[in-house]
Amino acid sequence: MAATVRVFWQVITPILIVAGSGVLLAWFMDVSPAALSRVIFYILGPALVFSSIYGLNVDSRGIWQMLGFSLLYAASMLAIAVAVARILGFSRALASAFSLAGFLVNSGNYGLPLALFAFGEAGLQWAVLFYLTNSILSNSLGVFIAARGRESSRRALKSMLNAPVLYAALLGALMHWQGWEMPGPVLKAVNLAGGGAVPAMLVLLGVQLTRVKLDRDWKALGALTITRMGIGPVVGMALATLLGLSGLAWKVGVVDASMPTAVYTTILTSEYDAEPVFAAGAVLVTTLTSIVTLTVLLSLLR
Repeated sequence: MAATVRVFWQVITPILIVAGSGVLLAWFMDVSPAALSRVIFYILGPALVFSSIYGLNVDSRGIWQMLGFSLLYAASMLAIAVAVARILGFSRALASAFSLAGFLVNSGNYGLPLALFAFGEAGLQWAVLFYLTNSILSNSLGVFIAARGRESSRRALKSMLNAPVLYAALLGALMHWQGWEMPGPVLKAVNLAGGGAVPAMLVLLGVQLTRVKLDRDWKALGALTITRMGIGPVVGMALATLLGLSGLAWKVGVVDASMPTAVYTTILTSEYDAEPVFAAGAVLVTTLTSIVTLTVLLSLLR
């Protein structure tokens, strides 16, 4: 019990404080989550992804293990979410939102600070790899699934090309692989912008949670919560062990697999009119649930 309380105080509480500042800001001021979201989407997020890949200090085998884990985990959760949506007979739009909420995890504005506070800078390196994969999937496959709820497959595929993080990741990987050096002032600027991504993401999380209204479809929300917060961690543990992750990498992988639904899901579903009310409810319910589940999980892992 003492370990659980300590984890909550040292790891979860700082996250709640910063996200809570976003809640207070939204309550007392006219804050546009869309404007903050665009700053993160087009500037801070890509800068963080580029600087993280460019400055990676993890052995190549570990990099491929974590990338493979995150990809296989996303594919597994997507398959499970699609199956559940079909079994429950959801409409095409609701099935898209359910699938997104099932496989896109909040590995950015929740997972990164959590890894930093729980495991330090070394843990953050592993978490960035998971976040990178999840970001690319969010801005490619996630866009396709959201757009597919209302649009044709061709238009959905075109939407994938508008994600700046994809190009930031490719450029960062190329420069890291080739050993190219970026000019000092430019690198400092990119690192400065990337360093602002995590707190901005937490503030955005708080702002967006104030806009959430619970969907009345409790059946879908209940099924999503069980899928995301119940099945997700079990799948993560199994895959992390199967792929040979160990030590800190295993712990970070399991914690990231236990994250709630990504806030970005609400952005995608709103943009493409794929049941955004349900997506917002899924983010709120799973985020509140995670306060308990992640506290318990971290107390067991530390």
